[in-house]
Amino acid sequence: MESPTTVPAVELRISISETEPLIWRQLVLPETATVAELHGAIQTAFGWKDAHLYAVAGHDRAGKKRIIMGVDDGDGPAGTELAADVRLTELFDPHSPGLSDLEYDYDFGDNWTHEIEVAGPAVLHENSRLP
Repeated sequence: MESPTTVPAVELRISISETEPLIWRQLVLPETATVAELHGAIQTAFGWKDAHLYAVAGHDRAGKKRIIMGVDDGDGPAGTELAADVRLTELFDPHSPGLSDLEYDYDFGDNWTHEIEVAGPAVLHENSRLP
């Protein structure tokens, strides 16, 4: 019997800032996942309904400031990128564990800010599906 094919992945710990006790989830996503796919995984992991706008902001692996949003409605800051166009590997190194310089903000009214921490590299079965 042939063993399943695996794909390189990254394990992330996503925690909601300023909560007591700390609210967090552990996620494993393919290295090739986009920010839009990260958003979908976070929505599923926290049991939310994707009813609000979101953005990822911070600095990428090269130190460049990045603002990435789910929709391009023209209201974002200059240089805002579309989440479906940005891969996770552009933003952090899956092989360098630690707190990334990125925050995921969900619901701009209530400002649920999440810290993204890289736990390290992982693998997924090729037929694993993202939310």
